Amino acid sequence: MLYLHYWQFNTFLHLLVTDHAMRLFILLFFLNLIPLTLLPQGIEDSLLYQLTLEKEGARAKTEYRLAKYYYNAYEDSLCEIHLKNSINLAEKSNDPKTQAIATNLLGNLVSDRGRHEQAITLYEKAIEIAEGNDTLRASFMNNHGLELKAVGKYKEAVEVLYAALELKEKIGYSDRSISSTLLNIGLIWDLLREPEKALNYYERSLMLKKSLQDSLGISRLLSNISVIVKNQGELDRAISIIQESMYYNQTAANFNQSYINHLNLGNIYKKKGKSDLFLTHMDSAYFFASGLKNPDYLSDIHQNLGTYYYEQKNFDKAIEHLNKAIQIPGKNITHVLLYENYNSLADAYLASGDIEQAYQHLEISNRYRDSVYVIEHQKAIQEVREKYESEKKEKELALKNLELVKSRSEARRKTIVILFLVGGILVASFLAFMAFRHYRKKQRRKLAISEQRLQKYREEMELLRLSIQSHIDKSPKKINVEITKNEINQYLIDPLSEREMEILSEIASGKTNKEVAETIFISENTVKYHLKNIYLKLDVKNRAEAITKASVLNIWGRV
Repeated sequence: MLYLHYWQFNTFLHLLVTDHAMRLFILLFFLNLIPLTLLPQGIEDSLLYQLTLEKEGARAKTEYRLAKYYYNAYEDSLCEIHLKNSINLAEKSNDPKTQAIATNLLGNLVSDRGRHEQAITLYEKAIEIAEGNDTLRASFMNNHGLELKAVGKYKEAVEVLYAALELKEKIGYSDRSISSTLLNIGLIWDLLREPEKALNYYERSLMLKKSLQDSLGISRLLSNISVIVKNQGELDRAISIIQESMYYNQTAANFNQSYINHLNLGNIYKKKGKSDLFLTHMDSAYFFASGLKNPDYLSDIHQNLGTYYYEQKNFDKAIEHLNKAIQIPGKNITHVLLYENYNSLADAYLASGDIEQAYQHLEISNRYRDSVYVIEHQKAIQEVREKYESEKKEKELALKNLELVKSRSEARRKTIVILFLVGGILVASFLAFMAFRHYRKKQRRKLAISEQRLQKYREEMELLRLSIQSHIDKSPKKINVEITKNEINQYLIDPLSEREMEILSEIASGKTNKEVAETIFISENTVKYHLKNIYLKLDVKNRAEAITKASVLNIWGRV
């Protein structure tokens, strides 16, 4: 009976939204009539086929899935090609999530190849791209911390793992993930020879492992704790902890952990001087190491047995086991271990009387010692360099912070000055506005008072005009006086002349000095001169009195 593969169903769901949806639906409807060999088979072919149908914007995720498939299949070169394609496509289509997880997987790939510095750079880039996505950043930071640990940058590693732990606890990561991070932090503190801090994180991780009932995880943590306790001299407690680790490992049945437990337990019994128990656990450790076919484990067992027999002065057995420890081609046998093995062999040959072998092995031991010295020397230099660079970075950071504080202070000062100036301008403007407003009010008040006074003057002038008009209306009508020289002079001591009589007659008719001068064709000054003589002769002070006196003297004749 024919059936649909998983990839075929995924392809159907993806292409159902494309322009070929209807054709695909018809194709799958009649699928039982089509041989399966005509369609792509397996996940790899499915993803490759899907790539041919997708638009550029959607291909980044498929490229990533294909790269992950090759990563799990250990096809490193193909995995790298598709990861780079995924990263480029995700960047073009503005898909930071896919770009970040593809960059992280590329970091895993180059780390597996031993290119740790490149892996560190990729993890840092993935963390930067995933800014804002705390879930991804926590996972990437965990990888970053482990990679720093792999290259020996323990202090940087623990800082990164602390940040990862904080994020995981903040966003509610699973207890399994948090316990893993706690374990890694504990391992780094162990490597930094900070047993108390290491124990603290081991125990926190152990609590979570027990709540998860993770037997293998519990066993491994107990094994790590037992080593710290053993180094602190609490041998009986260390034995108890390892036995508890072995109990939990019965459920997990992990050969690797079984080997570690028996090796650690054997070394503790060796310290306690219980040779039979030491040899028993070494045999058990050897059994599990052989099952694992791990040359490093086998070399370690022979080295432990060689040193044991050397201490027991069984030099033949010691030489046998130490030679086996050297001859087994382990990957992780360090120069330090080789130096110790060759040195122990030289001592064993010397004790057994074989001076030639002792000398040869001592020479080899010295070469490894020198290389160890160089390595330690370089390591010391590296530590000093890292310390110097760390202090340099701290100083640079302090300078940057100081500059930042200064710039902020300067900006604050400028802001205060600007605000002060703006405030001053506003206050000055307000005061000027208020002063102008007060001035305008004062001017309007003065103007109103002036208007009132003017109005009052107008009213008074109008009243005066009316009064004058009334008096004029009420005064008697002007008279025309006919003056004769003889009638006037008969009453005067000093008689008036003809010209004086003429001028008196003119002013009696109401004419002014100027009008009189124009009438009789003389100057105005001459008129004034004659008026002065008239006033003297009539004994008056002005023209009104002169006219009145003439009227009293009845010298005027009415018309």
